[in-house]
Amino acid sequence: MKFIGTRRPAESKESDGVSFLEAVERGLAPDQGLYVPASWPRINESEITDHSFHSIAQKVLTPFLSGDLTAHELRSIVQSAYDFPIPLRYLKNETAVLELFHGPTAAFKDVAA
Repeated sequence: MKFIGTRRPAESKESDGVSFLEAVERGLAPDQGLYVPASWPRINESEITDHSFHSIAQKVLTPFLSGDLTAHELRSIVQSAYDFPIPLRYLKNETAVLELFHGPTAAFKDVAA
């Protein structure tokens, strides 16, 4: 997948985009904007239903990192990044909340990161 700047992607020398690893290394795009995907992948809901948090994270991240990381590398990163419980607590039959305070800083950002 390629990533482009948010401000003036058509005028950029990198109008074809850069890889995920290049975007992370550079931080800001040449147009001083953030890097965003040049196109958004489609993920079928059935592909991420009834799976563990780790497998869902890997499935969702795979299209963004293709060509930069192997499946084994991504699996290792996901396992080490989310090495704490992320429980789903049911309030009623089909109503649940995801507890986002079990990470190392006890804040939602541990899951978002």
